[in-house]
Amino acid sequence: MANLQEIRRRIGSVKNTQKITRAMKLVAASKVRHAQKALATSRTYAAHVYSLAEEMLFESQDYAHPLLEERGGKSACLLVVTSDRGLCGSFNHSLFQEAAQWWQTHRRDKEVFIHVIGKKGMDLFQRSRIPVQEYSTGVLEGNPVHTAIDLVNSYIRGFSAHLFDEVYCLYSRFATVVSQEICLEKMLPCRFEKTDTSAFSDWIIEPDRRALLSRLITSNLVAQQYRILQESLASEQGARMTAMESATNNAGDVLASLTLSYNRLRQDAITREVVEVISGASSQEF
Repeated sequence: MANLQEIRRRIGSVKNTQKITRAMKLVAASKVRHAQKALATSRTYAAHVYSLAEEMLFESQDYAHPLLEERGGKSACLLVVTSDRGLCGSFNHSLFQEAAQWWQTHRRDKEVFIHVIGKKGMDLFQRSRIPVQEYSTGVLEGNPVHTAIDLVNSYIRGFSAHLFDEVYCLYSRFATVVSQEICLEKMLPCRFEKTDTSAFSDWIIEPDRRALLSRLITSNLVAQQYRILQESLASEQGARMTAMESATNNAGDVLASLTLSYNRLRQDAITREVVEVISGASSQEF
């Protein structure tokens, strides 16, 4: 009977865990729907701002801006966007592995500055002893627009002060709820594919084209950074929903196995009792 009690206790424990994982899956599913809507909007906005800056730059090919300046690339900043919370499968570990590989490749020929966003990512970096120069936590829980502006201002200051010649952002791009892609995107110096267009040839721009271009270049950086944060948020919730669904299904499999073991032991106990009763009755007859 002790075995039956132990299995009964384990069944109760697994059922409680399954309730938690099922609830977390539902919460993540709700969050990922909201994140997808915000992501769709941010992608559209970022694409339009980029296109606007790209077309105006083609019309002003002699325009020079500090954020467009290509340097020797002797130093680089890597911004790694991870999560503050766990229980999202391999989301953070995949980003860390990619960042560690990038660091191993580039630290030989350039000075590397790493900025980690997210507590879980920072934990992985600390265990690996890869040096991190800047760390931010809780930024994805606030207003993503303000966060994007703060991040852009931060690495523009570093770029302008020649602390680093390039800025890269490593993040998880949202493809589907069950699929995310690790992306490395170059933020600075800004790059635009100057395509032939005459969209602004006849436009009257106030105060002048150069002032607008300067503002557009910075606005494009903010728009792209905001999109990246939304990509990461949607990817995190999608990964968490998938992980919790897998955990719920695994709990169901464990419950089925434990229930089968419980029923077998219970049947064995009943059979033994019946045999003992029959044996006792038979001995009394003699």
